[in-house]
Amino acid sequence: MTIRGWMLLASAMAAFVAAQVTGIGLLGNVAYLIIALVVVSLVWIHAAARGLGVAHQPSQECVGQGDTLKVAAVLQTRIPLPPPWIEVTHHTTLPDRPVTRLVSLLLERTNGHAWAVMCRRRGEFRLGPTTIVVGDPFGLARAQRDDPTTHHVLVVPVAARWPEDLLNLLAPSLHTQHLRWRDASVPSASVREYRVGDPLRNIHWRSSARHEQLMSRELETPHDADLVIMLDNHRDARVIIDPPAYRADGTEMVSSDDVMALAAMTVLVAALAQQRDIRLMHTGAPPVTLASVRQPEHIEHAEQALARYESTGAQPLSLAPPPRALGRNSLLVVITAAQGADWVQPLCRLARSGQSLRVLHVAVHAPPDAAAQDLLEAYRVPLIIVDRTGDAPHLAGDPVAYSSVTPP
Repeated sequence: MTIRGWMLLASAMAAFVAAQVTGIGLLGNVAYLIIALVVVSLVWIHAAARGLGVAHQPSQECVGQGDTLKVAAVLQTRIPLPPPWIEVTHHTTLPDRPVTRLVSLLLERTNGHAWAVMCRRRGEFRLGPTTIVVGDPFGLARAQRDDPTTHHVLVVPVAARWPEDLLNLLAPSLHTQHLRWRDASVPSASVREYRVGDPLRNIHWRSSARHEQLMSRELETPHDADLVIMLDNHRDARVIIDPPAYRADGTEMVSSDDVMALAAMTVLVAALAQQRDIRLMHTGAPPVTLASVRQPEHIEHAEQALARYESTGAQPLSLAPPPRALGRNSLLVVITAAQGADWVQPLCRLARSGQSLRVLHVAVHAPPDAAAQDLLEAYRVPLIIVDRTGDAPHLAGDPVAYSSVTPP
């Protein structure tokens, strides 16, 4: 019962006492009328709250980051006389306030409404529960009912619009993919100028000396088309973005994990367009496979993994798995937010062993350490720096060595 109801009930009791003292029967009748009104309001409102049925359903259970999620709600009453107004509050863990709406079932026994919320942040979120408050037209009684029904919505990262030359470097097409050199004793089909990302073992030193520039061997048979996207899972390298960074489409980046997931999705979509066999992994001992994508319909598993991804590993960046874990002839794209220069050593060992390698570094507060950039440049490993929004990546290193990143 509301404060107004208690005050009216107190007035009725006072009128009843006055009627007994003064003998004025009219005061007693007024007291009985007020008490009856309060009791009827209480019974009506509580019966209406118990008789309400609520059903709400999101338009989809998986939505892209930056898209709008629509939720439909239907209220239905099972009593002959419905309450004049109902306040419905939809609670959600999405980064927006709970949605409140006033509806009425006085003329119709069923009322449907819809609300929409923009999914600004990556992750798994909850819709519900729902709080329903009903009241009588005099404001004497109120009743609340909590509907515990919930729905889970997954907000997946969406590929960013990166320059075409960087996408070609990260996910080269099969017909222009660099050919790997398995054995230096095998004669090459041709010798060409060195390209960014060519393994050091491919370099033809005699031709390089003759032409006074680095030259690479090409084989007649290309290597396999596997692409491995490796996320650095070291939790101590995770950086919180405070305040959150807002991208051009209104979505939020709250940690380096968000930018890493965005970068991984961008590379994955670009590689999928080239009909590559893709493995999404994160570092560990041994590395953990999050999803394998070979067909466009398989991308759903990668989207779900990236939506839930959070750095939890206790070990710094370490890439010393058995060859079968990465694939001896795969192109490896490492995405990290590590600081300092220690994280570069494992990558240099891989590059020295002939692994085709690319590095995406998430620079939330500062660019990568200068020593780390120098080491990667010395091993001819392309380094792409991504800022906190993930919208403006750029290629770092020697401008001469990296002057052309698009395969001819």
